[in-house]
Amino acid sequence: QWNQWTSFCRNVAEEIWDAGANWLIMVEGTNSNCDIIGCCWGENLQSAGNNPFTYDTSNYGSDRLVYSPHVYTGDVTGNWQYNDAGFSAHWGYLAENHATNEAAIVIGEFGTRNELKWLGDLVDYLISIDQRNHFYWCLNPNSGDTGGLLQSDWTTEETGKLDVLKKLQPNPSKITVYNDKICISNLGDSATAPNPVSSPVSPPVSSPVSPPVSSPVAPPTSGGGSGTITIKQNVGCQKWWCAIETVPSSDLSKVSKLEYRDDTYTSWVECEKTSWGFTIPRTGGAFSGKQDYRITTSSGRQVNNNVFDGMNAGDT
Repeated sequence: QWNQWTSFCRNVAEEIWDAGANWLIMVEGTNSNCDIIGCCWGENLQSAGNNPFTYDTSNYGSDRLVYSPHVYTGDVTGNWQYNDAGFSAHWGYLAENHATNEAAIVIGEFGTRNELKWLGDLVDYLISIDQRNHFYWCLNPNSGDTGGLLQSDWTTEETGKLDVLKKLQPNPSKITVYNDKICISNLGDSATAPNPVSSPVSPPVSSPVSPPVSSPVAPPTSGGGSGTITIKQNVGCQKWWCAIETVPSSDLSKVSKLEYRDDTYTSWVECEKTSWGFTIPRTGGAFSGKQDYRITTSSGRQVNNNVFDGMNAGDT
């Protein structure tokens, strides 16, 4: 799989460079079949040491490769075991005085809903190998398995996570707009680099998009009429994550709360409401069996049914 993966990445990289884009290429890891201890899908860079990604530096130049694993714990993978030896064996060894590796190491995704012990231990390991600049997943609060750095109001900070990340990088990059240019400052190599320099880059082609804002829902009241509310499993529904929408979407305002249970979640779990529907917070393992949902309407009525038989995207 590693040879197939690097061959594919090389073809993509050369197409990009041949088109004139002066871009870095980030190569993720492969499957989760790691030694020492299980790893996340995309975390496995064990083969990169002895069989590295290569390309024609005489034609494309050097310093264009970034190895970029994805690193998560049990609230995403279902595997709660981890240690520094595992981090090192899976990808960290490439930064630990590896004799031939010339590529940078940048974690493309890492995050958790509330496993701050794991997050702190990962941060300590990254500091120990002097690797401080990475991409955290994610800012927005409606990621079904990790949540975000903002709470559900899209404003209040998740201070517990941010405090840990501040230890990793107390001087993170900042993005500002100046004279129609987007400037990125704090690009030093280390967390203590002085005098950050702003580097202008061309503005993006697409227009900025405002974050979704959940519509206020009226508190439950007694009474109300009758009718039908139809819910649908989102096309993104899979083994580890699921989203639920109302059909039509305008009926979302009729639902004040949606709860879920199955063979894994034996008690009712409240789903997280977004501007477009609901996501199921997966903390107890993979989805399993018939899907039970309990709806509380905005008028205070409560109905529950076995509405889905398995995780089949698009079912209503």
